[in-house]
Amino acid sequence: MTREIAIRSSRDGVTLTLSNFAPEDPSHVSESFLVEVKAYDVRAEIRASTYMAPDLGQFFASLARDWRGWRGERKWGTLENEFELVATADTVGHVRLGYAIRPPFTDLHWELRGALELEAGGLEAIAAEVASVWRNSA
Repeated sequence: MTREIAIRSSRDGVTLTLSNFAPEDPSHVSESFLVEVKAYDVRAEIRASTYMAPDLGQFFASLARDWRGWRGERKWGTLENEFELVATADTVGHVRLGYAIRPPFTDLHWELRGALELEAGGLEAIAAEVASVWRNSA
């Protein structure tokens, strides 16, 4: 089974992909994974870690459960902040999933931020896909 999650914006086709999961140590306590963003003519990727990261499947399950919307922001991120998500919702069934990626542990100060627009009706499928791929290593 290929462990890959591809989330595509319903508005403009911007794609956020998580793939290439690999153990970080012999104990398999955590995994590294590739985060790739393809937006218009831009493509960026970084490696992130599941170490002590909250369960991403649960994050998406909470979005799907509350598909009618919620107040404020819901946030998820890795321990070293190399990959972050911020979800907001409106009252007409749109979810804005903001993302930020940046290299960990370097003095290179680049960062890519953007957002995907998701339809509330598609959140259950996304949550199921994420839950099937993500192994909570926290």
